[in-house]
Amino acid sequence: MTPKSLSGVNDKPKHAMLQTFRVYRCFSFWRYYWDYGDLSLYRYTTGIHLLAVLRELLQIDNCPTTNTRQINMIYDKVIQILSYGAGYCIPSYKKSFLKHWWDTELDYFKSRSVASCRVWKAAGQGRINR
Repeated sequence: MTPKSLSGVNDKPKHAMLQTFRVYRCFSFWRYYWDYGDLSLYRYTTGIHLLAVLRELLQIDNCPTTNTRQINMIYDKVIQILSYGAGYCIPSYKKSFLKHWWDTELDYFKSRSVASCRVWKAAGQGRINR
């Protein structure tokens, strides 16, 4: 789940990778609704901050040597800028927010429906050309 450096070796210590995975899992319950966000503000907000990253990239490009740590730092900055912009300009909700009526009983019926559909397809009934 964590980005690897170009050499194929992750520069982060093991506890940092575990922390990154925990943060990823924490945010995976949230979903951005881009249809309701202010996209022009998102472009403006991220564009201003990404210009500074572009300047850093141009400086790195002019250097004769580049190490993976510099590239990883640039990558982390880009991710932070995009995440900040989305958090500031795009509304987010928990995945279950729009399905407030969904409960455990419906989970049970859905799992039974999926199981019966798999059995039906396994029996060859789902084919169009017989």
